[in-house]
Amino acid sequence: MVFKRKDSIHIRRFKKIAEAMAVWTGIIMFWRGIWLLGDTYLYPDHAGISATISLFLGILILLLTRSFVKQFLWEMQEEELKAEKNMFEHIFNK
Repeated sequence: MVFKRKDSIHIRRFKKIAEAMAVWTGIIMFWRGIWLLGDTYLYPDHAGISATISLFLGILILLLTRSFVKQFLWEMQEEELKAEKNMFEHIFNK
């Protein structure tokens, strides 16, 4: 029983790390695609104008999505706390 719990903890850690790496890769690839599209289509001959428009568009997007991100993170934290509580109850009740 003890070894099984350790294995499952290590497997869960590995899965979390693998999932985080996949998410990081997806974010970087998305960022790279947006960057290249901006360089190609958003005033390609005028770097200053392109950078200024990109800056203000980015700020606008961040302001518009701020509440959504806060709500999403809050829900994720609640789910993680419930999962940890269930894990500890399972371990200590046996």
